[in-house]
Amino acid sequence: MLKKIILSVISLIALIIIFLSAGNWLVIENEIKKSDVIIVISGGHGERVRHAVNLYHKNYADTLLISGCPGNENYNEAIPMRDLAVSLGVPPGNIILDVLEDHGLGTGEQAVTIREVLKKHHFESGILVTSNFHTRRASFIFKRAFKNLNIKLSVAYPDKDSFDPNKWWKTRRNFTRVMSEFVKLVWYWISYSGN
Repeated sequence: MLKKIILSVISLIALIIIFLSAGNWLVIENEIKKSDVIIVISGGHGERVRHAVNLYHKNYADTLLISGCPGNENYNEAIPMRDLAVSLGVPPGNIILDVLEDHGLGTGEQAVTIREVLKKHHFESGILVTSNFHTRRASFIFKRAFKNLNIKLSVAYPDKDSFDPNKWWKTRRNFTRVMSEFVKLVWYWISYSGN
C-alpha cells in the first residue's frame, strides 16, 4: 500500500513538472548568424515584423522575405507587414513578398511556398521569425519542407512576446496557445511520419 502511495505521489509530481514546463518546451532558441534572408511569417500584431526589421538593421541579412495573405485593414498580413517594414526603414527593393491566396493556409503550406522562393533566389541560409510559442512547430515544419535542400535555417522570435513560457497557464489565451500547439504538433508528426 505504501509503495502505491509513493508511486502515485511521484507520478503526480512528474505530471506537474511536465505540465509546468510545457510552455518552455515549445520555445526553441537558436544562435542566429548572418544569413541570406530573414523570413517573417504572418501572425501576431506586428511584433514579428518589428523583430525581423531589427535583425535586418543589425545586418543579419540584406533581404526580408515576408509571407502571408494579402490582408486588409483588420488582418495583419503580407501587404500591411511590408508597409510596416518599409516604415521602419527597410527599402522596398530589399523586400520579397510571398503573398498567399488563402487565409486558411497553415504553416505547412506556407513553408512549401517559401521553399520555392528560396530556391528561386538561390538562398542557402535563412532566419525564420515567428512567435516564441510557435518556434518548435515552425522549426519542425520548415526543416521537413527543406529536407532535400541545402538550406541552413535558424529560428528567432521577438524579445517581448505576450506568451510567457514560464507562466503560460495563468491566462486563458496562453493556455489555449499551448494546447493548440501540442495538438498541431501531434497532427503534423502523425501526418509526416510516413513520409
